[in-house]
Amino acid sequence: MAAFGTLRLGLGWTRGGGSPVLDLTDIFGEGDDGALYGLPFKSGVDLYQERASPTTLAEIGDPVGTIIDKSGNGRHRIAVSDAARPTLQQDSNGHCYLSYDGVDDQTKSASTYSIGTQYLLAVMENNDSFFTFATAADNDNHHRLQSSISYGGFAYARFGASGQGISNSYTVGFLGSMPEDEFAIISSMLRATVYDCSVNSGTKSTKTTAWDGTAIGGCYIGQSSLSTCKDYGSLVLKRDVLDTERASIESRIATYYRHSIFPYEFDVFIIGGQSNAIGRATADGDTPVSGSYQTATGGGVLNASVPLNHPDDDAGDVGPDVAFATAYLAANPGRNVLFVPVAYGSTRFSNGGWRKGGTHYNRLVDEANDAIALNSGATLKGLIMALGENDTITGGGSGVATFKTDMDTFIADVRSDITGAANLPVVWAGMSQDWVDSNPGYQDYQDVIAAVGSRNTNAAFASSTSPTKATSEVGDNVHFDRPGVYTMGQRWYDAWLVASS
Repeated sequence: MAAFGTLRLGLGWTRGGGSPVLDLTDIFGEGDDGALYGLPFKSGVDLYQERASPTTLAEIGDPVGTIIDKSGNGRHRIAVSDAARPTLQQDSNGHCYLSYDGVDDQTKSASTYSIGTQYLLAVMENNDSFFTFATAADNDNHHRLQSSISYGGFAYARFGASGQGISNSYTVGFLGSMPEDEFAIISSMLRATVYDCSVNSGTKSTKTTAWDGTAIGGCYIGQSSLSTCKDYGSLVLKRDVLDTERASIESRIATYYRHSIFPYEFDVFIIGGQSNAIGRATADGDTPVSGSYQTATGGGVLNASVPLNHPDDDAGDVGPDVAFATAYLAANPGRNVLFVPVAYGSTRFSNGGWRKGGTHYNRLVDEANDAIALNSGATLKGLIMALGENDTITGGGSGVATFKTDMDTFIADVRSDITGAANLPVVWAGMSQDWVDSNPGYQDYQDVIAAVGSRNTNAAFASSTSPTKATSEVGDNVHFDRPGVYTMGQRWYDAWLVASS
């Protein structure tokens, strides 16, 4: 995850009148090819009514014949005819978009791109059943592109960890379902230098034809059967974009459009500590709970994932957050949970990481403050910690008193450094009891954790007695298996009820 001092808004963010302003021109370095359309579109800015010799700026309700490329590369998009011009409109949240009629509205870029590494992104609302990126004529071939793609209801849902899009004839691109009438951020990172083409006969060839990017930004240009489409903007960046930068770009966009994407109030829960806060159990068809979300670095809001996007999550695992969200949302219908996932495996107090000023402490405080500051409907509800194993290993018998001081100081510091957290409910989860029982002296540390509520107001212990362990999955008795993870998630919730009472 990318790291961005006080109220970290990320690159390209400013504050004006209390509202964030999105400027993505900073992602284009010197010599970077590509294009930037809208993101955001604005009435009377960078949009012209004419297709040729554009002079008249488009206002709300006007047809748009020319869309200026804001990257500086001059790859402007032009309507294919006067009749094919989309219309500039504005939604109820004040965001402008281009409305395509689904009959004959088409725009295309004025120049072509070479095949190769490229990052593609579009923000749209569409009630049709598919979308596509990138077009190139190649009759009778079906193309399989190596990429990952994120799309669909809200932002950053994955279409396969390293998904593949398969297109029909005449198209090098991606086809995929998009939920009806939902706002979406759709993106893909292609790293292939040529495309493998599986032709109808079953033989293979390579595709190196240039493409014009005509599908970027709204509807598929080469087909007139689409339903209506709302195009909020798009970009093409002809270089490798690593996952950290991609997450930063998409979280900035999600935050800017948050009232369109997430028109909700959030109950915010911070999850910190080490690996048992993340979960090391192997997932088995587990999915995020409806109504659960997570923060992205810099304050953006994303759908929850399994596991959550902790800085040290392992793909394919599941954490206690799923059971916690299930219990909380069942008891609080109509609410939405926003997790701030900041746990990191094998961390501790004793080397300074979770003490005030340490890397993990700072991340927790910064991410929590961003979640509250950048989401006007967010209310901080609790902090859940699972931390102690590494302090127990390194501290020995002489370290128990230091560990207790570290715990209590941490709670006081967090309540002071996070805005509005003076009485923040704190849950501290116990360590695996099997692991504690197998090591002389470890129970002293477990007792310190269990007594957190007697030393601190609005604090409670989530008991770890009895959950099964993930020895067969992880090879240790430190981590909980899948049933144990779900048991601990419920106990997180039960302890939170105590801490918040």
